[in-house]
Amino acid sequence: MFKITRKLSHSKLLIIMIVALIIGPMNLYADNHGQSIMLKDLLPQYNNYQWTYSGSVEYSHNMAINQIIKNDTSSHYKISGSVYDASGGESDTDYSLTLDYMLQSDVIVQTKEEEAMMDSKYDSIELIRTPLQVGNTWNQDVENPDGSMTTLTSIITEVNDTEDGMIFTVRYEDINSTYYEERKIQENIGVINFVKLMNFEDEAYEMGYGILEENSGLVLDTSFQDLSGNEWYDEHISKLLTLNLIDGYPDDTFKGENEITVAEFIKITIESLSYYPDQPSVLWYDFYVSKAIEMQLIEEDEFDDYNRPISRQEMTKIIVNALGEDPQSGQLNFSDAAEIEAEYQPYIYTAVDLGIIVGYPSDNTFRASDPTTRGEASKLIAYLVKERIDVDEFDAEATLSLEAEFKARLFQETEDDSWVVKNYDDMETLIDYVAEISDRPLAKTYVENYYEYDNGDLTLPPKDGPTWILENEAYFLEKIHPRAYRLSQETTTEMLGHYTLTIDYAFENNTWIIKDRAVEVH
Repeated sequence: MFKITRKLSHSKLLIIMIVALIIGPMNLYADNHGQSIMLKDLLPQYNNYQWTYSGSVEYSHNMAINQIIKNDTSSHYKISGSVYDASGGESDTDYSLTLDYMLQSDVIVQTKEEEAMMDSKYDSIELIRTPLQVGNTWNQDVENPDGSMTTLTSIITEVNDTEDGMIFTVRYEDINSTYYEERKIQENIGVINFVKLMNFEDEAYEMGYGILEENSGLVLDTSFQDLSGNEWYDEHISKLLTLNLIDGYPDDTFKGENEITVAEFIKITIESLSYYPDQPSVLWYDFYVSKAIEMQLIEEDEFDDYNRPISRQEMTKIIVNALGEDPQSGQLNFSDAAEIEAEYQPYIYTAVDLGIIVGYPSDNTFRASDPTTRGEASKLIAYLVKERIDVDEFDAEATLSLEAEFKARLFQETEDDSWVVKNYDDMETLIDYVAEISDRPLAKTYVENYYEYDNGDLTLPPKDGPTWILENEAYFLEKIHPRAYRLSQETTTEMLGHYTLTIDYAFENNTWIIKDRAVEVH
């Protein structure tokens, strides 16, 4: 049996992750242009993430995520590990530990079972609550080791934005004693430091532990009976398995040369972009196919059988579309290039140019109609995941800049003595100009709503304008996937009353555009 084991530190982990791309979307909270993350971004989002901690008096423990279970209301991170046995096995103490991080919309709760862990004196405790900002205070009732109840006053005392992510310091004080605990919780990692007050022979002192970064991070660990260690797709398989994007077979084999179906490949691609079904469907792949059509990865009638093997040329087209690349035409140098269907040639040329697909070295063929193997699929999906084409940074400042540009382009200058537009004679040309930073159907809707012709002249009569982002009001910016964001701002004004503004953004043709806008009045 061959076993791939590779441990990545936090800095190296960033190389293989285009954050939150794989498992779950990243959420940003914008308040007066300041940003912080949401609760689900405080924990790693994948199995096999390992923490190693060391602390006072030669203390240390390690633990890893075994399973992440998600439902409609919460997510549970099942974690197990062990405390270092300084006795060398002579002690009868049980050094094992199990933790459950329960993540809900507004709180992370830690529940633990252990005998020797230098952690909270409480078996269940709320680690942090929203809003994630300095001064947020809440009380929680907890059970003491003797079974009595007490109340902790909990407060976020500090928030630091570091190169490695946001760090939240939380302090918990027992209102009935001098006991306290304090944790530092870092984005994408979880707890990185813990201290608590200890009392011994009338002396009070702090004890705790901190994370060992060089021994913590994502552990790539896969074992298959049919891998020798020399397969070209080993590295790709280990990453995709760790991220729950592809599975082995029940007999502990991977079968990298087996064919992969259209439905299976579409499913892996869609989940690589962080889309998951939220309800059951008639056919297991219905959601993935619908989402692929919606995202224009495939055409509605492109496949009449989703259970057949997907060809190499079909696979290539889907991946290029998923990368957001415009297919380019060029000379294909494969010896069987003439056998590649014209529809797929630009996609294959683009994939070759990106370096994500090659022909067979033995005869320089591409074999466009051959079925795609699981090994081949692993390589392309791994590229989609970790070698994604650069996407310009998009944040709260970018939303406001794009909003101002959209407003400036939509509302053109008019003649002083009339409503006649100075710089445009027709709607189509103006629509083209607005569509440079927005979806064309959206630009067309807005231009046609505000402009009209009067005796052949393009005019902009007075009319109430659209609902814009209010810069001084809080709003949420949610990362749907690396090429899509959604802004929502719920507020109240005298004109509209209570409403929610929603704006969708997309990265298309190497620039961010406004994809859609909607206002819901409550």
